[in-house]
Amino acid sequence: MPVTASTMLAGRIYQWNYFLFLGAFTQCPLR
Repeated sequence: MPVTASTMLAGRIYQWNYFLFLGAFTQCPLR
């Protein structure tokens, strides 16, 4: 189903963006 593939892709993008945001937020105070 295309809907499932789209949902999985959106989930991966959201997960990557969350990790990148979390990493940037964590590194900011350390510097």
